Amino acid sequence: MPASAGKSPSGGRGLRIALDKGLQSRPLNGAWWPRSRDLAIELAQLAEGFPKRWGVIERVLFSRPDWADTAGDLTEMETPRGALAVSSFPSDDTHVVILTLDSGERMRLLVLPFDTPPDIAESVMGRASDDGNLETANALLGIAGHDQGAVWEDVWNDEPGPPPQR
Repeated sequence: MPASAGKSPSGGRGLRIALDKGLQSRPLNGAWWPRSRDLAIELAQLAEGFPKRWGVIERVLFSRPDWADTAGDLTEMETPRGALAVSSFPSDDTHVVILTLDSGERMRLLVLPFDTPPDIAESVMGRASDDGNLETANALLGIAGHDQGAVWEDVWNDEPGPPPQR
């Protein structure tokens, strides 16, 4: 079942996120079930409600088809916990967000469509956040696509500033 990780800035609805117990190298570290396709609003809520024990989100890499058409225009945003650098995958079928935390660790979260029925969302989130999960986002969502597990290495470097343009 998704963990409620705090109240969102726009009201009393908690963050719908499920995380595994550690940052082991697996296809996924959990799942996020946003409430809309508005990336700016959803990232602000994710950054504010993200569990403090994991740290602060500094960078977000996202899959464009999961969000409204304006998402590609977002490159940085301010949140109550600090600035977020934002970029998109060079290929668009990942259905994942990669969060770079202030510790330098990276988390890969499956992004469920906001209109997923609750019973299906809870099941998929439970599987994605299971410490033994070896399935990719596409496999959990039941769609075809290639794994982009290491694509962030090409997009984010460790230098400050925006990611390199392709």
